[in-house]
Amino acid sequence: MAARGPKPTATVVKLVTNKPGHRPLPKDEPRPQGPLGKCDLYIRLKGRARTLWRVASGMAWWLGDVDGFKLGVWCSLQAEYERAPERATPAFVGQLRVLGSELGFDVAARTKMGCHGKTAPATKDTYFD
Repeated sequence: MAARGPKPTATVVKLVTNKPGHRPLPKDEPRPQGPLGKCDLYIRLKGRARTLWRVASGMAWWLGDVDGFKLGVWCSLQAEYERAPERATPAFVGQLRVLGSELGFDVAARTKMGCHGKTAPATKDTYFD
């Protein structure tokens, strides 16, 4: 079943736009907790997919051990897309986008997940120098 309403706006966007609607900023946004552990699927990944796993698992600190297989599938699909983007069908690109969103690879998805981590600071200084 689809989620109701628009996707949540990222805290960064709310700060830049001066909190439209003057609602309070989210206090339960995910914060770094450490890298994802390697699962059985990691052993079967080869070449570019394995490199993508290492990069994504290092950056996607909000992922837990249960996300390992889904991340492996995303890495395989992304490696296949990078190998031959001209062969990608709309359905293939759709799968890649949906998996990326489920893993929290876009800001709105991370905000919506909001269940892993400590409170995020809610000041402009956090995001801008």
